[in-house]
Formats: sequence, structure tokens, C-alpha cells
Amino acid sequence: MAFSSPKNFRKFGRRSSSSLLNDTLTKNAEHFEPLLAFENNAPVEESHLDLGVNSDDVPEPEPAPPSVVNRKLFWLKMGIVMLTLFIAESSRGLVVPSLFLYISSLGGDPRMVGIAVGGFSVGRLVGGVLFGWWFNRFGGKLALACCLLVSVIGNILYALGPVTNIYVLILSRIITGFSTGILSVVRAVIAEMTTTEQRTKFMALSSAVQFLGFAIVPGAGALLVYIDFNIGALPIDQFTSPGYILTFINAIMFVVVMIFYPPLKSNDEIQLKEVIAQIPKDTQVTPFQSNRRLLMVGIATFIAFNLIGRGVLALLETVGAPVFLDAWGETTDDVDPVQDTASMMLGLGVAGLVVYFLIEPVRRFLTEEQLLAGSFVLIGSGSLFLIRYNGSVGLARFIVGAAMIWSLGSPISQTLVISAFSKMLGGKPQGTMMGWIGSAGSIGRIVFPFLSGFLGNDLSFIISAIVCFISAGGVFAYSYWVKKNRSVY
Repeated sequence: MAFSSPKNFRKFGRRSSSSLLNDTLTKNAEHFEPLLAFENNAPVEESHLDLGVNSDDVPEPEPAPPSVVNRKLFWLKMGIVMLTLFIAESSRGLVVPSLFLYISSLGGDPRMVGIAVGGFSVGRLVGGVLFGWWFNRFGGKLALACCLLVSVIGNILYALGPVTNIYVLILSRIITGFSTGILSVVRAVIAEMTTTEQRTKFMALSSAVQFLGFAIVPGAGALLVYIDFNIGALPIDQFTSPGYILTFINAIMFVVVMIFYPPLKSNDEIQLKEVIAQIPKDTQVTPFQSNRRLLMVGIATFIAFNLIGRGVLALLETVGAPVFLDAWGETTDDVDPVQDTASMMLGLGVAGLVVYFLIEPVRRFLTEEQLLAGSFVLIGSGSLFLIRYNGSVGLARFIVGAAMIWSLGSPISQTLVISAFSKMLGGKPQGTMMGWIGSAGSIGRIVFPFLSGFLGNDLSFIISAIVCFISAGGVFAYSYWVKKNRSVY
């Protein structure tokens, strides 16, 4: 976006070379930059900041030792948190195709479906803030291990729904949602381990992993329809099998974290944190730190953007299955609710995954502000397509509207909102703030599904369209404000 472009920062840091760099810092920076560039001994790219340092005044550093240990530590940590994120998001994705029918089989109605979806987000709201604070205070290992254990408990309760009652099932979604608050830890790790230039790329990767979990994994629901047997009084079928599968996967991942994730006080971890701490802080400065009002308004604005984007997606997630089945039932008499819904969501998910990988190439031709504003226009337009104008949405209109929200608008908005938010925060620890923006998304996922339960689908999608179009205008308004104040920087 215009307010996060490198050219906005060129007037920063015109200090003397002696105040910025010395032999020790130079060696440490040279030691750490290959980790950030992910190519050992490769030339380090120039910073986007003009530090005002004459290269003739800086002593030639001695060759840095290979940072193989640090590189392995980086990929080990990043791999584990990404895999944990995928499993956490699968706790949503694997149950989405059958949740509506599962609750109906226990005597629930559409309002109970909204409560279950909203309850998941209530848990995520609390978990996001707690785990973000926990990461800043104690590191990632305990946070990851705790979230996996909580997820095991939540998914066991989900699987036991038929032998308990619908309220235990809803409680299970709240508990499981709490465990998915680990998203704030993942984003904080990315912010800690990458430069601002790399941030969008890695945030897009984490968003793609999220999308795999909640948008591609639902396709596995088409296979679960063939599961139907009992173990004593416990039914193992298309409704309960997601709970058992997720319990097993989370338990395995807990063991992986306990064995392989580096503890807070490991020698390699301490070495890595010391190197990060000694890199000149000017490389982590953002212009927003020179204008507190601009920063605070930006934080509030992007938190609101995340609330709206995630809320509309949750609305589609809540009402999408019954609306799709109504539209699909108008075209055929051969309807398998779980399998057909899973196949529909898989198709939308694959398209959305392609969009994630196109974000980086498209940024060469469009600014981030244009992409972000366009994503909200797509989500708002998709909401209008899902309004019943003649008593029915119709299959073609549902597919177009759902694709605009699920496959196009949401992947772009999620990536760019989080990336821009992280860049505004600069080099400070971001666990807590990532928890807050993640919790804002959870609030959206609570509020918007409840809208459908109390206001109906049509009015809910009208409201969604209005707030999305306002958000698109807000992107350009905030960017204009940043440009207007650029001379301050």
C-alpha cells in the first residue's frame, strides 16, 4: 500500500555512521541477514531505509560463520507453527460441511447453528489475546502445547455429541475455538523472524495455510460420508468422525511440539534472539512511529477491516450450506447434503488457494491499497449476489456470489490487512497486538452469524455489502491521509 511502500521511508535515519553501525553490529547483521534472505552466504539486499552511511567509512567485516544452525532453527520454528496453524484451522474446516446437519440431528435449529459458529469465535477471541500475551511473556512452546491439548479436549467432546446433548456439542466448539487463538502466535513469529520487505510474502503464506485448513479440508467431508459404524455405544459416522480424527492429529502434533520445538532458553534460541536484538533498530522503524495519531487511527482502522472481512466470511460459512442445498435441490433430485456441500466448498477453496499464490505477482502491477480496496468491493458485490430477489438465490448466482467472497475477496483482504498491520507496528514484539486484531476477526465471526439468525439472510447480506463498500472507501481515505502527511517523515 502507499503508506507501507519503501519510498515512504527514505527520509528516515540520517544519522552519523558511528551512531548506527560498529564492527560488532556489522558482523551480527551480516550473520543474521542470510537467515532472513534464506540463502546462506548470499549477498544481502540493501535496506529500504537510507541510513546515511558512507560505505567507505564502514570497516570491511570479517566473513561471518555459516548460520546453518540459525537457518535450521528458523525453518523448524516456522514449519511447526505453520503445521499447528493448519491443524487449528482444520478444526473449522473438517466440521463445516456437516455441522448444520449434525446439530439438526440432535434437535437443533438454524439459530443453534449460529450459536455454535459464534461460540467457536468467542473462544477464539479469548484465546487469541491470551496466547498472544503468553508468546510475548514466555515464548511459543508452551502456547503451542497448551492450544493442542485444549483442542484435544474440545474435539473429544464434539465426537461425544450423540451420547451427551447438543449443549455439550456447542461447548466443544467454544473450547476448540479457544485453542485456535494460536493464530496470534503464528503471526507474531512471522513478524519476529522476517524483514518488512518479506512480511507480505510470509503473511500470505500463513493465510494460505489458514485457507487450506478451513476452505480445502472441507472437501475431505465428501469421504467421511462412507464412515458408519459403532464402537459399543459410540457412533462413528460422518458427523462424529471429524472429532475423532482431529483428536488424534492434535495429540500427535502435541508430541511433535514437545520434542522438536526449541525451548525458550535453548542455546540456539538465545543466540538467535541476541542477533535480532543487535541489528540496528533503524531497520525496524516505520513512519507511523513519528506520528502517534496516524498510527493509532491506522491500528483501529485495520482492526475494523479484519472484523468486517472475517465477519462476512463467517456469515457465508453459517448460511452457505442450507442456501446451497436449496439452490442445488432446484436442479436435481439426487442430493447428498454432506457430500454435495463438501464438494462445493472444495471447489471454492481450490480457487481461493490459487488466488493466494497470485497476490505476490499481481502486486507488481497494482498497489496494495488498490488490491485491498478491490477485495472489499468483491466481498460486498458477492453479498449482493446472495440476496433472494425472487424468493430464491439460484445455483448460478450462489456460485458467483460465494466465489467473490470465499475465493477472491477474502484471501486478498486477509493477507493485506494483516501484512499492513504488522508493518505499521514496526519491530516491537507483536504477539499481543496480533492477538487483538485476531480477536477483532473473532468478534466479526460472532456478530455476523447472529445477524442471520435474528435479521434473516437477506438483510444480513445487505448490511455486509454496505460495510464492505464503506471499507473500500476507507482504504483510500486512510492512504490519502498518509500521503498528505508524508512530508512529516
